[in-house]
Amino acid sequence: MAWQSAVIRSKEVEDTVQERRLTAVEAMKHDLDRYASARETKIKMQRSVIEERIRQYKSQPQLMSSGQDIRILGEEARLRDLDQETEKLHQRVVSRREELGNMEIIVAERPELVSLALIEFA
Repeated sequence: MAWQSAVIRSKEVEDTVQERRLTAVEAMKHDLDRYASARETKIKMQRSVIEERIRQYKSQPQLMSSGQDIRILGEEARLRDLDQETEKLHQRVVSRREELGNMEIIVAERPELVSLALIEFA
């Protein structure tokens, strides 16, 4: 009887801890999605501004007679930087999502070290 009560209580505690952990992980995933979405939106806005600037520069006479306009080269370099930033963001999100997935799993590493005392008053 006491052993069964202890086992049931232990399972209840484990379920409560698991539920709390899942709730916390879901909140962190939601925050991650919001962060990634906001960052991607900002990068897209920056891209569109730069692309518009490039279109304007291309429609204007070139400042230098030989080769491509240096203003266009600078803006294209900024576009490449934004592409790299987007790739790094995606890598960070994938890595963090994997970490969060691992956090959802509760594993008792050393169950022999866990003890539970249940006192029942008769």
